[in-house]
Amino acid sequence: MCEEGQQPPWIVSDELWARIEPLLPVVPRRTDHPGRKRLDDREAGVVGNGMDE
Repeated sequence: MCEEGQQPPWIVSDELWARIEPLLPVVPRRTDHPGRKRLDDREAGVVGNGMDE
């Protein structure tokens, strides 16, 4: 873990996210059968890369 006041290493900083986010494609929500709402890209990046442990 990390010490008090420090950010865990698997959390993407705001500065880094500001650089990554414009590179991600925008996926429009389907109007017919929209299904489950998509995860936030930032959250999905943390979980999808196995960095949530």
